[in-house]
Amino acid sequence: MLAAAVVSAIVFCHFGHGAAAGTGKIVVWNGTLIDGTGAAPLPDAAVVIEDGRITAVGSVQELLLPPDAKWVDAHGGTILPGVIDPHTHFTGPFWDGEDILSPWLQTGVTMIQDLGCIWFLVPFYRVKFAELQEPPRVQFAGPIIAPEGGYPNDPFLRGYGVDTVEEARAFVSQLIEKQGVDLIKIAVETGYETDYYEPGLPVLTPEQVAAITEEAHSRGVIVVAHATGPDELRIAVDNGVDVAAHAPIVPVPDSVFQDAIAHDVIMIGTAYAWDHGYTLSRQAAANAARYWQLGGRIAIGTDYPFSPPSMPFHEFELLSDAGIPNLDLIVAATKNSAAAIDREADLGTLEVGKIADVIVVAGDPLADIGAMMAVESVILGGEIVKGQASPDPTGTPTPVPMSTPTPTRPPGVGGAVMLPPAAIAAESGAPSEGSGWPAATYAALASAVAGAAVAVAAGGWYARRRRYR
Repeated sequence: MLAAAVVSAIVFCHFGHGAAAGTGKIVVWNGTLIDGTGAAPLPDAAVVIEDGRITAVGSVQELLLPPDAKWVDAHGGTILPGVIDPHTHFTGPFWDGEDILSPWLQTGVTMIQDLGCIWFLVPFYRVKFAELQEPPRVQFAGPIIAPEGGYPNDPFLRGYGVDTVEEARAFVSQLIEKQGVDLIKIAVETGYETDYYEPGLPVLTPEQVAAITEEAHSRGVIVVAHATGPDELRIAVDNGVDVAAHAPIVPVPDSVFQDAIAHDVIMIGTAYAWDHGYTLSRQAAANAARYWQLGGRIAIGTDYPFSPPSMPFHEFELLSDAGIPNLDLIVAATKNSAAAIDREADLGTLEVGKIADVIVVAGDPLADIGAMMAVESVILGGEIVKGQASPDPTGTPTPVPMSTPTPTRPPGVGGAVMLPPAAIAAESGAPSEGSGWPAATYAALASAVAGAAVAVAAGGWYARRRRYR
């Protein structure tokens, strides 16, 4: 435990949380602007970027455009903020060496948040993330906090089972200070379907939830709750949770939603993940739409690997069918999703001063939400990572070198091979002895990685993870 804590502090300092800012000037022009705020679209618009930040947004006729910029032509398409996925679990296939993150960026998703991974491996994942050539931004919640024997029914995903208020506070403190997590996730889940025994799984008490949120908020960190029924959602909301990780899959009284809205809780729609568009998915989409109709903020997530690692088009379809207009879906996937990961101050909309995460899609997503799948250009922090640029508005476009592998779903689960700690670290690409890292740091990381391999070899934590409800 001490070794993991030591390496966490060093890795946290080395690699931080996000992509590096680009340098130079870029003008994205010749398209309709949807800025993510909910404002009406602006035709013939441009976005000016300098040193990774947005410096001007508006009509081409009204802006003073820098002549020494690189020009990204939208060709009459739509200019939007990068999409943010606030609910994924990508660290399982990531552990297996599969780079799903770089292809994900190519689909227009510029930031991804992992909402539950093996509790002592957040520092290791940051090391692996730093090795990728073209990753989106990422955030990590670490493990899901629940009582001993609670949801999820996996000790490696749950971390320490907490049974007292004091234990709850201590675990939150450890995750933030020692593991460097970006947010806290809890579970208030009694169980569902025939997987679970009666009278249900143990859940956090209201006092424990309140202690967790108080401790996290005192350290400037938000709390996300897996809560899927009305009673569970009310416990989470009334005790300070900031974000609901799912829209419920059972009918919910308006009074519960109104209580959550009064507390400004953001609800993440993950409808497709339930049963890929059938009964449970449509109930979840209906609940998300009702929450929106009552005035609540919804965000959009995939709950990968239960949905493809890409633009959340299935979620767009389900929520559109449930009655949410396309403009509001875009706000949900950009501005509201930024708020759901506590990054609304610098991401999620195309406004002056914000980080320049910009995408261009062919067509008009207000007329056909399917246009969100036709991503032609991606700019991450002022760096063009997909698409073409020209030295001037009339020049010949210069393709940006980019490999665009097709996103794939994770391979089969389980079947891990046990290796010595040093071999595991070497195969994973983690720092090795002689790499310039202190010997104690290398040893600590190798130890942490080896411990995680025990969990994987025990049958694969994705295989043991019950379908979320």
